[in-house]
Amino acid sequence: MHWTPTGGKPTKYKYELHLGESVHIDGLGTVTLLAVNPPPLLSGQKPGGWTIEVNINLTPDLHWCDPWDPC
Repeated sequence: MHWTPTGGKPTKYKYELHLGESVHIDGLGTVTLLAVNPPPLLSGQKPGGWTIEVNINLTPDLHWCDPWDPC
């Protein structure tokens, strides 16, 4: 996960979550793992890759910025 803390440099943190688990990240908020879709186990199956779905409850003083709408 990449994010930039307020007034800081972009950082990369690694957190291990199981489906349905949440973690509170200081300066960011609470992240909950909602779904995962791993690649197939057998090579003959359709190709795919990892996809994940998370819910992020931001710390109250933060807001979401998009690449096409930078804050």
